[in-house]
Amino acid sequence: MGKFSFDGSKGKDAFEQMMEAKANRSNNGNFAKENIFFEWGDKDEHIVRIVGEYKWFKNHWINVSNFSSFKLLKDEAFEGDNRLPKNIICTNWDSETETNDEMGSCPVCKLMKIADNSLKKLGKSMNPEIKQFMKDLRSKCFPTNTFMVKIIDRGNPYVSEGVKGFKILRMPDTLVAAIKKISSDLGIDIVSEDEGIDIKISRNKAGNKTTYSAAPVYKGMSIKQTPLTEEERNYRDLDLSKFGGKEVDENAFASMLVDDVANFWGDAESDDGDGDAPF
Repeated sequence: MGKFSFDGSKGKDAFEQMMEAKANRSNNGNFAKENIFFEWGDKDEHIVRIVGEYKWFKNHWINVSNFSSFKLLKDEAFEGDNRLPKNIICTNWDSETETNDEMGSCPVCKLMKIADNSLKKLGKSMNPEIKQFMKDLRSKCFPTNTFMVKIIDRGNPYVSEGVKGFKILRMPDTLVAAIKKISSDLGIDIVSEDEGIDIKISRNKAGNKTTYSAAPVYKGMSIKQTPLTEEERNYRDLDLSKFGGKEVDENAFASMLVDDVANFWGDAESDDGDGDAPF
């Protein structure tokens, strides 16, 4: 689990005590009708209170998107009762130890590795069109980082009508770094239930680029510490591991590949199994 906390024994003890208390009152339920994910909306600045450390996931966005027009799966892959999720959690990545298993079971990483090995071994002799296809395939399958943390949204603490609760803030790595810097600069455990603080998170849109920053909230000239109230301490807990994305069966994934990718996958499967180029 990723650490925001200042790396000192006091911060560590506070975090461990907080997590034990959370575990004792954890009561995860059905959140389908609750707005548990934080939304920026029209505002570019929000005040939030982080509660607990963040979780680092790796995901594969396998649908066609604004960031990649490369088509990996058939349209029907995302239709019907047995549709595939558009956001697949990478099962090669262990979010607890923050380590990657290159020999893991993630089918998207498997496809990425085959394309990468093909480019490394035969890239110089490839037909330019095939070479570009391999590059696009590798890029499409590359996992993206997803960071999540529990927060109290000071501007809108409600998760459903009349009900307050924790929300999940999804963060880019730049915002994670900015929050870590606050903790490091102040030398305190900013996520502690008793000694933590509110922070202001900001985003700045410039063309196609969005940057993020974070700063502590002050009361006068001093940092504003915000111990959790009794009500906040009894909010229903959120197990972040349940929100990182869905796994996908390899056979279900392979059966929905578009023809060009499916042929490539089939050739690789019928090869000698060492992940080398299948041609």
